[in-house]
Amino acid sequence: MPSTWDGKWYDSGLGDVVFSHTSHSLDGWTMSVHGQPITSWTCQTQDNADNLLLFKADQVIEVNGVKKNVFRCIKWTNITDNSFYYYVQNDIESNAGNQRVKIEDHDPSVQSWNISDYCNPSSAPVIEEYHVIVAEGHESSAKQWCPIPLLGNFTYTHNDGSATSCTSASELSVCPTWNTLTFDYTKCATEQIFSKEGVGYCVQTIAKGTTFFTTVLNPGNVTGAGHHRFTCLAISVSGNQVQISDSAGSCEAGQTATVKASDGSGLLTLSSVASCYGNCTFPLDWSSAWYDSRTRSVEFLHQQTRVSSGWSLDISNNTVPSWTCMSEDASNQLLLLKSDTVLEINGTKRNAFMCIDWKKITTNSYRYYIKTDENPDANNERVSLENHDPMVVDWNIDNYCNPSNGPSMEQFHMIVKQGQETAVKQWCPNPLLGTFFYTADDGTNQTCGNGSNVDVCATWTTMTFDYTKCSLEIFSKEGEVHCLYTIISGTTYYTSVLNPGFVDNTNYHRFYCLAITTDASSDKVYLSESAGGCERGQQSTVLQPDGKANYTLTPYSTCREYI
Repeated sequence: MPSTWDGKWYDSGLGDVVFSHTSHSLDGWTMSVHGQPITSWTCQTQDNADNLLLFKADQVIEVNGVKKNVFRCIKWTNITDNSFYYYVQNDIESNAGNQRVKIEDHDPSVQSWNISDYCNPSSAPVIEEYHVIVAEGHESSAKQWCPIPLLGNFTYTHNDGSATSCTSASELSVCPTWNTLTFDYTKCATEQIFSKEGVGYCVQTIAKGTTFFTTVLNPGNVTGAGHHRFTCLAISVSGNQVQISDSAGSCEAGQTATVKASDGSGLLTLSSVASCYGNCTFPLDWSSAWYDSRTRSVEFLHQQTRVSSGWSLDISNNTVPSWTCMSEDASNQLLLLKSDTVLEINGTKRNAFMCIDWKKITTNSYRYYIKTDENPDANNERVSLENHDPMVVDWNIDNYCNPSNGPSMEQFHMIVKQGQETAVKQWCPNPLLGTFFYTADDGTNQTCGNGSNVDVCATWTTMTFDYTKCSLEIFSKEGEVHCLYTIISGTTYYTSVLNPGFVDNTNYHRFYCLAITTDASSDKVYLSESAGGCERGQQSTVLQPDGKANYTLTPYSTCREYI
């Protein structure tokens, strides 16, 4: 058993238990099996690799004259040193009050049991069927962040299945701690979360689709009817409201946020008054779906200052699907994003951060850099990791936006609002302001050449290739790309261009970054391409790993003299 399992612990499943680490036993998990009491258990074997423990009841029961052993297999995960959650890896047994146990004939000659034979239920518990244990006296240290939908202050109503209360006045506060629910009973006296005092600590949350299952610990007085040490909340968001069902103890299998649980008090409907998750302001235009030169697409929720999709990262067997802005430096146009997921890496909880350096080009296009060091634990993505502390809910951006090896000037990224592709065009750089014939060199063959034609002079913002004169498709199936943004490093221009046409992300990409130089003696223009954004150190005459070819442009005429 884990080393801290000793003494009295609270258990959301079957009430208080008392562990003896020395004898690998516990008093508790009281139940009736075939009408006979089971009151204590001893651990018989374990699987350290899978955190499995096989307990056998100390009581041997008798059914129709046949003695029986009762087993309970648990799979545990630590939350803190003094709090754990576990699943019972047995089938539901109707003769044990529908508890998950395994019953078999008692054989006094058998004194050891193979754990694999006892921890393989045919109908395993669903994800919400977890239980939580917390060491007595360590209630405060068990606090964890509540799920994101609860990180705010709310008014609420409560429906017990027949009547609705708290309609005229109510207040639930989860700010500023993020870990404690506090109901103001002076505004509505209807007791919530089975708490006499109206206070509950979030101690564990597991998500299933769009529903969060959160176990709340009541640190107060649990004597008297209707008060319980634990409550499990099923939480979902509907529009601007948060819907919650409660269940005394642990969650029920199949529990939903909108249906009263069999042992629940009813349904809560929360209306937000203020949020304390996200502490900065996105650029005004950042809402809905955008194209992204780094990740193909990204979606912003402006009010929540959240990147809701598109910037997903896989970090050491964890997936981070979304990010929320926690701090900003408005004068330097910096945003600090924190992963909405708390990662677990080698048994340690971690938070992930990205620092975004942004610049507005137009209302519908922005340039950004990620001002964070590359991280080998995140496939060399630019993301920083630090140990998670549930007591910390504020981060100073000055500590996160100073990488030792940040992005080079050409490693910028572009976002363009979807549906606004023609509204973001900018002048192409001076070397491209002309009409050219061109040669494409893929490292093996050279194509096009004399007679080919690309025109930029017509608009100064769009490169238009005449595929009737050379059929090689460049950047675009339709032969047209728009210039978005250019920076200059030394004698090289780095230009992001947008393909407004067909995209398959194999042969045709939405964005390309062009490295461009000129030969002053011949007026030739040299150009390399990189799908998406520019590569570090990209050179105009070097074929890029994700580029099809290098290009040499020779002018028929220029339009630069009109600048």
